[in-house]
Amino acid sequence: MMESDRNYLSREEVDSKLIKGEYVHTFKQGGMALLGCDWKREDILKLIDNGNKAELSGEMATNMGHGVVVWDGDSPLFCETVGDKT
Repeated sequence: MMESDRNYLSREEVDSKLIKGEYVHTFKQGGMALLGCDWKREDILKLIDNGNKAELSGEMATNMGHGVVVWDGDSPLFCETVGDKT
């Protein structure tokens, strides 16, 4: 994906898109498999506070209900969002 195609999000935009509650389901690429787990909402938002970027996910992750990516260093963390499952 080209840099100009990315849709970066603010902390507030991410917070409004995440599913409600203290924990948010996430997944990361783990070699040949996707690794899913629940993260504390505040820990996800702290990644952004610490200078990590957040953006809209691509079509595949969005269709899986994980419409936001928050970068954890060089590793994308796909986060479950409201209303994205098809």
